[in-house]
Formats: sequence, C-alpha cells, structure tokens
Amino acid sequence: MKILFLQPEFHINQEPLIRALERRGHTVRFLTRNIGHSGTGRAFDKQNLNDARLPDLLFNTLHIPHDIRKVLAWPSVSELNKFVTQFDPDIFIARNYHIYTGIAFALSQWHRCSFALYTQDPAGTVQTRRVKSTIDQIIDHIADNTVPVYTPSPAVGPHTHHLRYVPFAVETAPDRPFEQKPWSEDRTCKIITVAPYIERKRVDLLIQSLSNIVNEFDINVNVYGPGADDSNPVYKRCQNLITVEGLASQVSLHDGRPNHVIRKEMYESDLFVLPSVREPASYSQLEAMAVGLPVICTEANGTAGYIEDRQSGMIIEPDSASALTEAIRTYCESQATRIMAGRKGRELAMSHHDPSTVAERFESAVLEYPLKSDR
Repeated sequence: MKILFLQPEFHINQEPLIRALERRGHTVRFLTRNIGHSGTGRAFDKQNLNDARLPDLLFNTLHIPHDIRKVLAWPSVSELNKFVTQFDPDIFIARNYHIYTGIAFALSQWHRCSFALYTQDPAGTVQTRRVKSTIDQIIDHIADNTVPVYTPSPAVGPHTHHLRYVPFAVETAPDRPFEQKPWSEDRTCKIITVAPYIERKRVDLLIQSLSNIVNEFDINVNVYGPGADDSNPVYKRCQNLITVEGLASQVSLHDGRPNHVIRKEMYESDLFVLPSVREPASYSQLEAMAVGLPVICTEANGTAGYIEDRQSGMIIEPDSASALTEAIRTYCESQATRIMAGRKGRELAMSHHDPSTVAERFESAVLEYPLKSDR
C-alpha cells in the first residue's frame, strides 16, 4: 500500500511509526512544508514543499505573525499535484485543520485516493471540538467514504466519537538496558526537561517549584529546547528567575540538541518533568519512559494517559507550584521509588508503544477504510 503524509513540519515522533509501516511492506512518502524543526537529528526520506508565492506575498505585505501563517499558508498546488500524480498514493494523510489540508483533501478527491486527517489536539475546548467535528462532517459528506481522523492522544467527550486513537510509537535502544541505568542516591536527583522556551511549557514554574526544596535535596536540573536566546522573553525570564532564586549551580538552560543526544542525557538522568499546559501531545515524555525514567506531567498534557499515575510517574494539576514541588520531592527522597516507577514506565513503552504494535493499530484504525486499490 502507498501512503502519503503531508504535514507542516517533520518531527521525530513520526519516525518510529513510518519505519514500522515500511517494515510491514507499505511504501511511505512524507511531504513537509518549509517550516524547519530541530526535534530530530536523524536522516529521513522526506521532501520539502515550498509555500505558494501568493500567500507569502500577502503575509509579508500585511506583516502576518508566523503562527497565523502556519494555519493560512499553503504549498504550491501545482508542485503538490505533481508529486501526488507521480506517487499515485492509496491514501493521503494530512495534519490539522489548515488551508493546506483543504487543498490536500481536494487533490485526494481529484486523484480518487482515500483521505485521512491527523491531529494531536483532539480534545481542545468544547467549542473548538465542535467546529472541528462540523468540518469532519462536511468532509464526510463530500468524500465517497467516511474520513478517519486519528490522534495520538486518548480522547474523551461528546465530540470525539469519530476519532481513532493511535498512540505514539517509540524505539527502546538495546544498548541502554534498564538494569545498567545509572541512578543517583537517596535525596539526590538529576532532573531533565525537554521543551522549547515558550509560555505553555511552564519552565519558569519548574524553576519556581525547585526553589522550595533546593535546600532539602542535592538537585541538578537540565532543560533542553529551542529558543535559548536572550531575545526570547520566556528564556530571559527563566534566566532571571534562576538568578533571583539563587539556583545557578542547580539549574542549567540549554538550547536544542539532536535526538540521540537527548536520549543519552535521559538515560543518565533520574527524573523527567514537563509541567506544560495546553499540551496537545508530548513525545519527549514517552522517550523518557523508554529509557526508564519516572515522568511528572500535568493533566493538561494530551498524552498524560500514557502514564500510570503513582506507578510510572505522577500526573498533577496544571499551574500549581506546590503540586509540582511535592511530586518532585517524592522522587528525590527515594532511589527505590524512582527505580520502581522507571521500570514500570519502560514496560509500558515497550508494550503499548512498540512500533510494530502501533503500526498494526494504525492499519486497523486508519487503513480499514476502503482505499483506492480496493475500488
């Protein structure tokens, strides 16, 4: 089967599933628009599509912000149509409810191939979900068959009945066995966070929570992510908070690193913390589970369901420095608690998120619909 993905950017969270689909005999192509992403250092067979000239001209003239451009811009239709014609896919999968997605859907109908939507934010607000559901209904009415909408986030609620849950897949490095993983002693803890320096990641909340317990434990925190620049107000605020709280010897802020470097840093750490809010789906927490780390995240994380609360980590209320402090305290106090939670997280990653298992679920949830080759 020939599967064509079209997304605004390539992210490392796509690779394990696509590799597994290829191993299962599918031919996969990945098209990405000209928005770069620093989340991966691995090579992957992907092709960039430049945005069409018209939206670029309009956006530059009107000084449209980058985030809005991502929603409204579209790639060259002729260039995209040429690729679709040459590849002749059985199914075309496009991400999010953007202008380019509508163009992809129109091309799928023109070429008589099946179409699927992919979203990492299935819940959102009730209003947003209602709007998206309406769009899905319109697409279903136009299309020959029901259009699957799949998501890596467990979804609940009245507007999610049409969603197909396909979790992220992750590969467990064989050269990093759990039993050989280094652990700090009791009352010491090496904490790692992977997140860009933007408001919703709440890196400043992590720093604030640490100030409450820094005198109780020997703590070392490393944050990795894009945006580590003094021109970024969020990064600058975090730097200032470190200075004010006297945490310069405990907290280090780094820029982004290639994925293999991050995974190695995770393996050598004791605890992964991501206090983000409005988080559609976090892949870094699953990578942390795969190397055997306990994970702390908030209820506002779309993939909080990957964690078994109080077993493989802790799920806390968002924007609560006290809740975050207590969760960190729990794992700093006891090496045995960290090891138990880390082992459970690794087991979950290896079972529920094994690439071959996820690829099989993808086939059942998305490829079960009539494809062009079946018509």
